[in-house]
Amino acid sequence: MRATELPTPPPETNSLPASESTVFIPTDLHPAGIEHARKRFKKVLLSTEVESFEDALAESDGLVLRQSYKVTKQILASAPRLRGIARNGVGYDSIDTARAKELGIAVFNIPGMNAETVAEMTFTLALSLLRRVNLVDRALRLGEDLSKVGIMGNTLRGKVVGIVGMGAIAHRAAELFRDTFQCELHVYSPTSSTDKWTENDPSSLRALPHTRHASLDTLLPIVDILTLHCPLTPSTHLLIGEKELATMKTSGLLINTARGGVVDEVALEVALREKVIAGAAVDVWEVEPPPPAKYGGLISQPTCISLPHMGALTNENQTQCCILAVDQLADHLDGKVVGNRVV
Repeated sequence: MRATELPTPPPETNSLPASESTVFIPTDLHPAGIEHARKRFKKVLLSTEVESFEDALAESDGLVLRQSYKVTKQILASAPRLRGIARNGVGYDSIDTARAKELGIAVFNIPGMNAETVAEMTFTLALSLLRRVNLVDRALRLGEDLSKVGIMGNTLRGKVVGIVGMGAIAHRAAELFRDTFQCELHVYSPTSSTDKWTENDPSSLRALPHTRHASLDTLLPIVDILTLHCPLTPSTHLLIGEKELATMKTSGLLINTARGGVVDEVALEVALREKVIAGAAVDVWEVEPPPPAKYGGLISQPTCISLPHMGALTNENQTQCCILAVDQLADHLDGKVVGNRVV
């Protein structure tokens, strides 16, 4: 999800600067980010140290958080001093931005920063599914007869890859598939301009040979791998469901590193159990962290690789993202003009 360029309003002359402000970090954050926050703010409240979130919110001038924390109307109502929210990633669908705007609370994100790591994870999952790494690893651990499991996999080179979305992560994943293994790229992204990924693309993204599709109906039947890289919006909610899964090849693979709500998770469980498709890798869930009571059936499918939203989690990337998010919030509290403001 890309930030909308909005003008930064004049600084509030009666607001405390960052060095006098209190900031709450309600989610896990890389230690480097916490250390940097303690240098920029007077007081940093951590989720593991506060007696209650309600008390922490009540005294906070700002929030720094990961996607997993839902900033609802109720949360915003509990934070009367709140002036800014910084996300250490690109997605901000977990924040009630409409209400934040009404209250004059700024929201910032970091578009493009996760592109390399999430694309890297996508590539990893594609290879793991094709080479049956998850199945064979499980069989070895359980002492199963490998001749019954089947250790013969498939190569990635030359496969037809379908990509939903054309943002920075999708582009980097496409580069890896195309440049490294000469995969054929097919793309569905109805909200992207026709110039996207071409020589006429006004963005800095390099041109990539690909075929655009106006509908999933023409893309799904021909792809070997379908990888999702779109934001969660009303139009993408449950974009991949029973009908779409049935349209894919029986040898097809689905990778979701976008948002959980883009895929009908119940339909995916059925599709894997009934061998409608050959496998799936899920790193994002409609409910996070994924509760076993809700997702036990999907997670237990041997042809499903299940991860807890860790596509962007590398030390290098999180250090950079968390420090940048802290600086965005601190600069805003100091009355400076800050880029990547979405509200």
